[in-house]
Amino acid sequence: MASIKFLIQSKRNPANIYVRLRDSTVDVKAKTPYVINSEKWSTSKGQVKNAKDVLSKNVQSDLEKLRLQILTAYNSNQSKGGINTAWLKNAISPKEEEIKSALMIDLIQSYHDEKIDSLAKSSLQKILSIKKIILKYQEYSGRDFQMNHIDLEFNEEFKEYLREEEQYGPNYVKKVVDMLKTIGRYARTQGIPTSYQLESLTAKPGKVHKIFLTLEELERIKTVHLANESLEAARDWLIISCFTGQRVSDLLKLNEESLTEMEGHRLISLKQQKGGKEVLLPIFPEVEEVLKKRGGAFPLKFSDQNYNRLIKEVGKLAGLDEPVKGALNDPKTNRKVEGVFPKWKLISTHIGRRSLATNMYGKYATPLIMSMTGHTREATFLQYIGKGQSHNALALAEMLSVKKTI
Repeated sequence: MASIKFLIQSKRNPANIYVRLRDSTVDVKAKTPYVINSEKWSTSKGQVKNAKDVLSKNVQSDLEKLRLQILTAYNSNQSKGGINTAWLKNAISPKEEEIKSALMIDLIQSYHDEKIDSLAKSSLQKILSIKKIILKYQEYSGRDFQMNHIDLEFNEEFKEYLREEEQYGPNYVKKVVDMLKTIGRYARTQGIPTSYQLESLTAKPGKVHKIFLTLEELERIKTVHLANESLEAARDWLIISCFTGQRVSDLLKLNEESLTEMEGHRLISLKQQKGGKEVLLPIFPEVEEVLKKRGGAFPLKFSDQNYNRLIKEVGKLAGLDEPVKGALNDPKTNRKVEGVFPKWKLISTHIGRRSLATNMYGKYATPLIMSMTGHTREATFLQYIGKGQSHNALALAEMLSVKKTI
């Protein structure tokens, strides 16, 4: 049977009162929140001496309440193996269980805060953008949505709102829905209930225009005369991007310290921001030419926005006027608009990665190209460059057909 005894361990005034819990296999001690004048404490009885002052009487009354509180907690504890000092401290001063909000906007913020050290700044900004969208939708619908409200009915109404009221394109609608599913999975890890239909939420993507620069277009960009250093630097970064295949978040961080040598080969070493993957990149002659021209240094650095603006200008000066289907942002609505545009208008910071992947596919082993772009699945890589799953089978069939004629 469990026994509880109170004690003091010093002659100080006031002295802290401790509690000791003992049972057959349990012997733990912890400090209580109470203090007493040591002269008013009975060591043999483990209680306040018969005192007439109100303060001492109140302390003894509180200790009796604490005794009952600890015994109740001990008796309700089904796994006695969990009884230790930490358990006793919590029994003395139970921690208030954190009440976690089930509101969707609170969960989005909580997810953002938890990922602040592991996600890129751009990814964190996307999470906050989703939060703003949900806030606007709540205002539109007159409701504050909890996570368990996110079911198939919500999904259809929300998608209609995104398409009709906000004029978002299908690909962005899909990104928003996918993020809600991610937040829902996060909510489950926090013990917050979600709809059983969460994993069934879907949104069909639209057509992705796979814009890339051909080798012939890159040659035109290399040789075009440019009027100032900013355009020259932007052109050189564009060349580097198309022969390293890196996202702009990694590209514009390259410097002389990124260059290394291994077994007689010059390489570029970097840690990709998305996924934190360490990669080694071969230096194509086109990149070597840029570095040599600049005395071994990388070009002038830009912000992402300035780089995006300048490479469009470079493409325009290089005469990349071919009409191409694509989508451009309408500054009035801040939404993508489908149409046919001169190719230079469709050049963006994403174009380098897709250009390398597309231009090198079939010339080098696919896993080698994927090691540069950061793709981990061949199916995803093929989709990225616009090659269907049937492409490999057709290529092999063509090779077999040629072999038969030999």
